[in-house]
Amino acid sequence: MNNKNSLPRFIVIGAMKCGTTSLWDYLKQHPNINVPSNIKNINFFDSKSNWDKGLSFYKEHFSPQNDLQISGEISTEYTKYPYVKDVAKNIYNTLPRVRFIYLIRNPIDRLISHYIHNVGAARENRDINEALHEKNNNPYILFSQYYFQLSIFLKYFDNKQFLIITTDGLKTDRDNTLATITSFIEAEPNNTPWVDANLHTRQSKLSWNKLGRIVRKSQKYYNYYNYYLSKLPHNQRSLIEGLLSHPIETPIINRENFEYLSDVFSHDLQQLESQMHIKLPDWNLSFAGDIK
Repeated sequence: MNNKNSLPRFIVIGAMKCGTTSLWDYLKQHPNINVPSNIKNINFFDSKSNWDKGLSFYKEHFSPQNDLQISGEISTEYTKYPYVKDVAKNIYNTLPRVRFIYLIRNPIDRLISHYIHNVGAARENRDINEALHEKNNNPYILFSQYYFQLSIFLKYFDNKQFLIITTDGLKTDRDNTLATITSFIEAEPNNTPWVDANLHTRQSKLSWNKLGRIVRKSQKYYNYYNYYLSKLPHNQRSLIEGLLSHPIETPIINRENFEYLSDVFSHDLQQLESQMHIKLPDWNLSFAGDIK
């Protein structure tokens, strides 16, 4: 078989907590799109991650079944500058004509979802306002600055190589959004109806206590925990979960932080619209009392 399509023609570069897992689920349904079915974040182009493993490592993740299939990948780590570096340069040196898909949402909603995600993964134990106290190089803020993240790529790639879509579009106008993506990457149209995929944003999380954090931070213990928990009746599962954790309450952003975020994100979104010649949804970033 011709191997010309084995390397990606497109890369979904993020953003984290914007529904990329749902997009991955949809792309896997398309008969003429080849994305890895068992791994989402390959992170090959991150110099601190898998870059040193070489191109042969990367190629192993793509196995198109025929010459019509177009390969692609999804790695949300790629838009986490400056914590992840050299991504754009490494991609340019490997796939200079690749096309990029950037999935974004209301930046404050993304930030809150990111915070909840970290609490649930036992990587965050501060109140959200304490977590936002340090403004410089704050990942919660930086990863929601979509133009800032994209500007690193624009040093190497042309605007026309990027398609920006929104979580709103994927949720409320799914078929047209997916058709736009299919056309952008020049895949054959999908004539089979899409099967609904849940939008994996702001999903329910648990906050772990001291003992629970010990379990959660150990992959071995956490796997045992999930395995044995699944064998128990519901009432016993709830009892054990209650001993180790409790549901995460939606965090409240205070006025000072919210107004700061509104200024930063409004300016960033204006730059994104201007530089990429797009119109984004009317995301209301105005303070209207403490936000839940």
